[in-house]
Amino acid sequence: MTYRTLRVGKREVALGLSWSVAASKSEVKRLARQFSTMKAYPFDGGQFILAGTDSAIAKGKKLTPAGALIGLLHPNIIVAHDLGDGSAWICAIKDGFPLPGEDQFVPIVEARARITDLSMSHDVPIVGFISGSKMSMEELLQNIEEAVSTKQISEKNLKQLETQPTGVTTAQIILAVVFVITITALAVAVARFKDQLSDSKRREALRQQMLTKESERLAAEAKLRDLKTQYLAKVEEERGKVANGSTVVAQFEACESLRKQLPLSIGGYTAQRLTCDFAKKTAEVQWQPSQQLVSVASRESLPGVKNPFVVEAQPVSEFSLATYSPQPLTRSVDMARARLEIVDWATLRLPALTVTAPTRITLNPPVELKDDPEIRPLTVGEKAEWSVSSSGYSGYLMAGHVMTMLSRYPASIAQLTWTNPAKPDAAMQASGSIYAPTQE
Repeated sequence: MTYRTLRVGKREVALGLSWSVAASKSEVKRLARQFSTMKAYPFDGGQFILAGTDSAIAKGKKLTPAGALIGLLHPNIIVAHDLGDGSAWICAIKDGFPLPGEDQFVPIVEARARITDLSMSHDVPIVGFISGSKMSMEELLQNIEEAVSTKQISEKNLKQLETQPTGVTTAQIILAVVFVITITALAVAVARFKDQLSDSKRREALRQQMLTKESERLAAEAKLRDLKTQYLAKVEEERGKVANGSTVVAQFEACESLRKQLPLSIGGYTAQRLTCDFAKKTAEVQWQPSQQLVSVASRESLPGVKNPFVVEAQPVSEFSLATYSPQPLTRSVDMARARLEIVDWATLRLPALTVTAPTRITLNPPVELKDDPEIRPLTVGEKAEWSVSSSGYSGYLMAGHVMTMLSRYPASIAQLTWTNPAKPDAAMQASGSIYAPTQE
């Protein structure tokens, strides 16, 4: 198994080593062939706990097993360390040494389920990033550094933990000092641990349950992040409408440009209605026959037509509209005063122009974000709705003047509709919004 390293003070320790039990020196020698570096820690009765790795090791390099080092201070503990790359180091330490097979790396999403499995049958404190841990990994490493600096863990202790290249003699691989632990205690611990986890179906069901809960938790967190991003984007969008200038002239001219390109008649059809929908960024032309007998095949000649072969309905053309940059204003805007000015202008020139009383633009975040301290309801400004209609030749001539007047305010067009758009007496209907900062 490929090991990884973690810095503890001035020393690097090895994570993810293989641990096993050998009954004799001859078995230690036999098992040593499987590793590039190894250490045998002896116990009463001539038996040994082995730690090693088959990974390629630089010549002369020795490894300090992290699990054994932690075991000097905390002989019974479960360690969970987030490696920051989507994986975690999990190590179950019993009587000073990692249990066989329990010094390993797992995907981060499986870490909580693995810790749950271990804690059910290994009733010891948990250290690391798992909720309910006795201490953080940073605190644990600090404890070890303090123990080394105060000589609670001596340099000799550290040297005794180091692995040796397996090319040296067995005597060098085997630690000469007997730790205060018996192989019998370890064997009993291992047996009890394995027995308690023997029900593979129960363990797998629990693991799947924890994985499901973890997946649900991650999905819920992702949903909250998305909701927060969407809410903050909406806030900025509405603030932009309040702070920006007017787009009515640019929008009106875009629709006018399209209207002026419409022929009086083409293929026996005339334009019945032109609708510029700036929210959808599309313009739609509805056509109707200009005479009683019209060739259905001539529909193909209509510009932008999208349903030339549907004979059951009148033909419709569709065109794209752009997003228009606001025209900067040369003065600040008070909504109440703006409304009075528009009403005065309309009274003298075009009474069909109306403006509603302003309302505050208050944005309420989704209920899912109620516990987020950074998110709260916000009032970003005021908005009034305007609408206008005109008909006849004089009304047709007034349309452009209406938009020029509205351009003095942070106004926009939502929808603009011309009836009989290609004729001189075309009738217009338009509606939109005016924005302004809130007046306290």
